[in-house]
Amino acid sequence: MKELCSDSHALMLRTGAQYDSACGYMYSVIRKLKPLNIIETGVQNGFSTEIFLRAMRANGIGRLYSIDSGSTSTDGSHATDSNQTLDGIPGQFINPGLLDRWNLTIGLSSEFLEDILMKVRGLKIIFHHDSDHGAGNVRFETKLFIKYARVGSIFAMHDWSGQFDINEEPFNRLEPLDTQSQLRLWRLKPKIKKNTAL
Repeated sequence: MKELCSDSHALMLRTGAQYDSACGYMYSVIRKLKPLNIIETGVQNGFSTEIFLRAMRANGIGRLYSIDSGSTSTDGSHATDSNQTLDGIPGQFINPGLLDRWNLTIGLSSEFLEDILMKVRGLKIIFHHDSDHGAGNVRFETKLFIKYARVGSIFAMHDWSGQFDINEEPFNRLEPLDTQSQLRLWRLKPKIKKNTAL
């Protein structure tokens, strides 16, 4: 964490974001698990994106695939005055020295997420949802994660408020790992086999 904390003040000044414990927690998770691929939906000015990129640089491995609508809230993701993407350009304040590990797609997850998940199909990934928190979009993205991610992959979400029922299929394949003030993590479990015995 020392390498992250030393740069956090400059990062906050560049992105206009406020550091919270969830970002430090995600940094620690990435450093520990050393994923080859991270997928995130919702970039805004790039604070959490840079946190992920810094963790992957420290690991020496990994690629980050991000999807962002570009303009402030065409997908409803950050529709508040305090969370506007400056000039509609997501991640524009990210340290240029970190961009070699980053693939940014401008658009909606409904258009592009499935294609990106298909690229990393069969691999353990970390998926970070921080785009439109409406139940419809959260359920859509979560179902795609469950469909394509390898067992053991991690699903992370800011501001979870019961957008899906953990006891309902296919969400019952998500095993809760930890709960932070703004962040929740789940691990993807194997597909539950139905008892077909008569």
